[in-house]
Amino acid sequence: LALAAEHDKGGALSVLRKSFLDSHDNIIVFKGAGRDFIQQDRIETLRPAEMLSFQATPTTNSTIMAIFDVSRESKIAAWYSFGTTIIVTILLAALSLAMNRDAYRIMIRPIESMKETVTALSQNPLLHLEKTMKRSEN
Repeated sequence: LALAAEHDKGGALSVLRKSFLDSHDNIIVFKGAGRDFIQQDRIETLRPAEMLSFQATPTTNSTIMAIFDVSRESKIAAWYSFGTTIIVTILLAALSLAMNRDAYRIMIRPIESMKETVTALSQNPLLHLEKTMKRSEN
């Protein structure tokens, strides 16, 4: 663009540039090629993370700088992060409940059953012998 600006005599580049700036609403600063375009009011409302800056030096005596407004993309990325956080939270809760159920079924229930058996045997040491005799009679 800077090289074309140096060789533009008829003003066709200025029409092209105006058309480009009008069709790209996310450009907030464009400096170079002899003209500057700055939207100061938009710059003041944006955080530094919402501005993307590019600078090019096509020749030794000209520099082009453009700053783009990426706040829309930042908001979309924030919503995706929020959604990801919600999904991960739901998955962690569901997997925690599943693990709790499995731990109870595999570990806690057998321990409780053993405790009940030991308690019953401590109250009546002949209980096992009585159960065995009842089975053999049937």
